[in-house]
Parts: sequence; C-alpha cells; structure tokens
Amino acid sequence: MRRGLSLIATLWILAVLTVLATEFIYTAGIERRIDSNFLERTKMFYAAKAGFEETLLLLKPENDETPYDSLDEEWAQEREGEIEDALNEGVTYRYRVVVTDESARVNLNTADEGVLAAMLILAGADEETAKELASAIVQRRQQKPFRTVGELAEVEGMTKELLYGTEGYRSGASTSTMSQGTSQETGYPTGEEETATQQPIPLIQTLTVFSAARPVDPNAEERPININTADVDQLTGITDENGRQIFTKAEAEAIVEYRDKNPFRSIFDLLDVPAVSQSVYDQVKGRLKTSGKSDEKRININTADVNQLRSLPGFDEGVAEDVIRYRDQIGGYRSVGQIREAKVITEEELRSIADKITVYDDKPVPGLININTVPLEILAVLPGMDEEKAAAIVNARTVDQNNPESSGKPFQNLGELLDVEGINVETLKQIGPLLTCRSDVFRIESYGVAPDGKEVAYCMGIVDRSGQRVQIKFWRER
Repeated sequence: MRRGLSLIATLWILAVLTVLATEFIYTAGIERRIDSNFLERTKMFYAAKAGFEETLLLLKPENDETPYDSLDEEWAQEREGEIEDALNEGVTYRYRVVVTDESARVNLNTADEGVLAAMLILAGADEETAKELASAIVQRRQQKPFRTVGELAEVEGMTKELLYGTEGYRSGASTSTMSQGTSQETGYPTGEEETATQQPIPLIQTLTVFSAARPVDPNAEERPININTADVDQLTGITDENGRQIFTKAEAEAIVEYRDKNPFRSIFDLLDVPAVSQSVYDQVKGRLKTSGKSDEKRININTADVNQLRSLPGFDEGVAEDVIRYRDQIGGYRSVGQIREAKVITEEELRSIADKITVYDDKPVPGLININTVPLEILAVLPGMDEEKAAAIVNARTVDQNNPESSGKPFQNLGELLDVEGINVETLKQIGPLLTCRSDVFRIESYGVAPDGKEVAYCMGIVDRSGQRVQIKFWRER
C-alpha cells in the first residue's frame, strides 16, 4: 500500500516538474523571440535614424544653392537607402525618408481669423462654426502660443473629426489627403492629379506651429533693399536688369512719405504709392487746372509736357512722366485731385526689380507660406484666391521634364506671379503678405523597413536651417 502511494506521489511530482519544465522552455522561447524582435526593431530604428541623419546633411545651409525651395529639388524627393549590420556580414537594413516643407502649411500662431476659418471649413466645419472656432483659437493663442497643433484640442468647440479626421480617415478606409499626385521624375504634382478634393482635410494636415522662412536669399551676392527702411538714396539706387534707374529722387521721397503712414506688407503695395505725395499736392494744387491754356499762374495738367510739370515744386522728370502716363491711360484728368491717382511704379517695372526689393530684413519670418510647395487645396482658400487661380499658379510652377515645350518652373521671386494668367494686382495685394518663395523649416519622416516591406520603426523631426547649423525643433519616435 505504501509503495503504491509513493509511486503515485512520485508520478505527480514528475508530472508537475514536466509541466514546469515545459512552461519554462516555452517562456524562454517567447523571451528569446521577444529579445530577437526587439533587437531587430532596434536595428530598424537606427536604420531610420541613419536616413534622418543623411537627410540632415542634405538640408545643411551650405547646400542651399537656389534662391527658392521647390518640389523639384533633391530634398523633396522620397529617398531609400540601407545600412550594413556591423555584426553580421552581408546583412543590411533599409530605410525610407520623406521630407515636407513646413511652409507649405498655415501657421497656427500667425494666421488671421479669416485664414484659420478657411482651414476649418476645409476640415469640414460649416461657416458659422468655423468663424466661432477661429475666434476662439486667436483668443487662446493671445494668452499662450500653441506649441503643437494637437493643443487645438484644448479649444472649446474643437472636435476630434476636425482636428484628426474621421475614423475612416484615420484608419485608412477613406483617404482624404491633399494633392499628392507627383511626376515620378520631378516629384512635382501633375496637372491632372492635382485637383482640389471635396473631402475634408483635417487640421493636423494643414496647420503647423513651426513654419518660418528668410524671405531674403542668404547666398545672394547683392542683398535686396528693404523698402520699409531704405532711405531716399538707397531707393534711387534701385535699377532693373538693364541698369535703368527705377525711382527718381522725387519718387523716392513720395515712397518714404507714403510708407510712414502705410508700412508695406508686401512688395505689391508699391503699386499703391501716389507719384504726387500729399505734401507735394498741398503745395501745387493751387497752381493746377484741367482746362484752358497753361499760364504763369496755373498749369493745365491735361496738356502740360514733362518740362512744364517739372517746374512745379516737388516734381522732377520721374513724377512728371508718371502724371503724363496716367493721364494717357484714363484719357485725361477730370479734376485736379485725380493727379494723386498716378503711381510711382508700373507693373512691368515692379516685375523687373522684384528680386531686388523686399519688405523684410534678414531674420526668419514665422508663418510665411511657400508659393512653390503649398498644396492646391490650401492655396485655393487663401485671401483673394479661388480654385481656378490656384490651379494656374500650380501649373506655372510645375516642371514637366517629359515635355520640352513646357514653360513651368519654380517661382524665384514673388514678382513672377504677375506673369501668371488670371492673377491680377488686386489678388496679389491680398495674398502677397502671406507668401515667400523660400523655406527654412522642414519635416523629416524616416522609416525603418523590414525585408517584407513593412515599416517597422519611425522617427520624425522638425528641423530649422535658418542658422549656421541645422537645429531640431521637435522630435518624435516610435
């Protein structure tokens, strides 16, 4: 009896030990697989990090060789690469890198209520809700600037759908991305594929808090003249590509007087400057008339030539020619006061000096939108714009290497927008203060790619190259 009980006890002990041993072996196997997966994922992450670091070299200030930043440049092309495993000969790890321009988005901390409301409507809000939320956003940022777009969730009335999109959008069941069609050779959106979507585009895709750009090319041999700070001598020194002087002394004085009360928000505001300043007009208005022969007391501005007009106080040859040019355009002055409608510069003259003038100094300006990279959907809802005008600009900037007759090219300065069909001066006066042709802040997204093509690791950094060294302003990894 005792022997039987001992045998049974022994068998139970062996069974328990067998179960424990099996569990131990199973657990050890799982842990080995976990360790192996963790090791592989770590290697994938460092592959992604290698792609990020390689891209940083590409974006270094010394590699910024053009006066513009556009989608046909090397930085904008998706790239792939691989690194070798130092411990296992012949084993490599792949990475994929995508770079986007932060100045292709609207800056949450600088945009006015109208632009913010347009982004909210683009995200799916109705007009009334968009206005209310835009006002709430401005009030919130006056207290404390937004550090991330995600902080919009703190704004009363903001919804998850407006900020991040619908559940279907987030899960990939329904794509509602901005224009992503690109030419394989150039990386540029193609004319057929880049059409405004009717589906909502969440704020997380259209807004940023990091965008900034130096409107002045840091590599330019000759720095543009800031028309907001230049004195009369500097303004009279501005010449076109043929060396022709654009502003005479009297015209320059008119510019200085005008900007003291109306600082220039964009170079297109120059088109509003009267050739006859208010102070000059006050001096000469008693000596002007619009009918009858000119005499010693009064000059008929509808018949006077350059020499007669030059005899007036504050007039010189440039102002006289401006007055006569406008007189010819309108078919004669109907009143003396109408002489103030003559301007110091024509559209053609502005085109010729657009790369030589600016309204900024050399410091980066937050919130400027890059006309060479902004998606069609955002461009179409900016002040003064519509889908047709936006499409015209996109087509004008698009480089088609497959079509030798294509005239598309990136905008090197904002004055070139005057050459785009359908874009008039009034449009540019509205949108001009928001635009630049350059960028200094970029989003680098790098993925570690497994042999089966699955993206296993990810890192993302917002980098700023406006200083002597590239700085990482934001970092995320997973």
